[in-house]
Amino acid sequence: SLIGRIMDTAEAEKIENVNFMVFSDHGHSNIKYPFDFYKVLSDEGCETECFKTANNGGSVLVYALENCKSDIIEKAKDILKNHGAVDKIIDESNMNEVGWSVPDYYDKLFPSFIVALKEDWCGAGDDGKLGMKSMHGYLPSTVERMNGFMVSCGTHFDKGSNVDNMEITKIYDIAMDIYEKGEL
Repeated sequence: SLIGRIMDTAEAEKIENVNFMVFSDHGHSNIKYPFDFYKVLSDEGCETECFKTANNGGSVLVYALENCKSDIIEKAKDILKNHGAVDKIIDESNMNEVGWSVPDYYDKLFPSFIVALKEDWCGAGDDGKLGMKSMHGYLPSTVERMNGFMVSCGTHFDKGSNVDNMEITKIYDIAMDIYEKGEL
């Protein structure tokens, strides 16, 4: 309704060369299975009390508390990387692969490592169950299954046209084309 109000105002004010682009910053993919970080570790006899987690859909951000010993952290990563739901463990050795830089100082908001999950898996809620029906991914490799969307209209776009598949990185090119033609 807010976009409709903006469109109505542009029409009422007789503003020409108006183009509207609404797009998702990412899509969602369907999920089937919950991944319970704490249960996976405790089932393998690993201490869990020194970890806090934040589920981020297709990944679990893991924070090792200050009292967590390095051997427990390494044991947890070994257990997790061999679990069938885990695509990869992202830590200081490969954090740059996902565009993060490891800070030079202790930052309690920066995860100790990330558990990237395979397709169909999602971080479980506190009850160990799925709290959602779909999720967004974390790794660039998950883009193909993310089902994002874009809706556009205006003088730059052909009425009724449809693009079945577009990568989000192409939206910049469209916006720049509109801008260079003076239609933005």
